[in-house]
Amino acid sequence: MSPTLLIKGEYEVSQSSKLNQKLTQAFGMFLGIAIAVWVLRGLGILTFVPGGVILLLFLAAIAFGILSYVQKIWWRFLASLFYIYFLDVQVKW
Repeated sequence: MSPTLLIKGEYEVSQSSKLNQKLTQAFGMFLGIAIAVWVLRGLGILTFVPGGVILLLFLAAIAFGILSYVQKIWWRFLASLFYIYFLDVQVKW
């Protein structure tokens, strides 16, 4: 649940981030490609793809998932500090 920030009681500011959305999309893309390549290699269709490439795809998906989570938490923390200290706001969780 993301916080809703009320700036002087007039505006609501959402904490959604385009960077987080891109990281989440990259996570899904790499995970989907890795699973598809893994299944197709197991069926004998993509036998020329080395196992290391599939492992790198899975590791990239895990890295993007972790980055997405950390960026979301860090963004909320920084945004909350900025709005509380610099813009005289009330944070409702």
